[in-house]
Amino acid sequence: ATAVSVVKTLSASRGKTATEAQVFEAHPTEDSWGKIVPLMLHGDEGRGTWKSTLTSQHLAQTRYFLFGIACSVLKKNKHVTNAVFQKLVDNFNKLLSEGVEVPKMGRIYAAVVGVKGDLDFHLKYYDLVRSYSHVGSRQAGFICHACQASSGVNSQHPFDDFSEDPAWLQTMHQTRPWNATPILASVPYDDQRPEQVIVWDLLHVLKLGVGRYLIGGALILLLRKGFMDHAGDLKNILD
Repeated sequence: ATAVSVVKTLSASRGKTATEAQVFEAHPTEDSWGKIVPLMLHGDEGRGTWKSTLTSQHLAQTRYFLFGIACSVLKKNKHVTNAVFQKLVDNFNKLLSEGVEVPKMGRIYAAVVGVKGDLDFHLKYYDLVRSYSHVGSRQAGFICHACQASSGVNSQHPFDDFSEDPAWLQTMHQTRPWNATPILASVPYDDQRPEQVIVWDLLHVLKLGVGRYLIGGALILLLRKGFMDHAGDLKNILD
């Protein structure tokens, strides 16, 4: 799929018009839409050995590894990450506006349609003041980069409100989740709601999040309460 179709799909699912996205500002006519490649960035702190993750298959068939910085380098040179991100942002702007000339294919463009990552990556490199890290704190705090959902007994927008019309729903993308605009927020995406480029990583949300703590716990509770027992079922393996 082209970046245009991806952006249109994302826009429709988020209840907004696709024309707000910067990809349409750079390419207002349909002439070049079919030549805009969608790009999904993924960032992770990468604790431990990542050799198997990055080299188990050919990179051209799985992902394009942009850069990695050792912890020993970051401790002494904290400016390095921002410098690299700034270079990436500059290049992404050029890819969208100028593109690159490809033999026999003409000029090809590219547009970032999302920035995935784990909680620590988004929190650190987007300088988020609203994040899920506030859930475990004693004081109330905003826990979502997209809305005003918060924790605490006095919360006006409880994050655990699962009703059909939760209070936090009306606050979606009303304010920015950072005090100072981070470098990654300059990736061309949406001037009005730049935080929408932040995408939750299914691995961390499901397998290491909801699946591990909520769904798994609910399943165990149902089993203990006997909700899955039926007449004639064996009580244990030995039977």
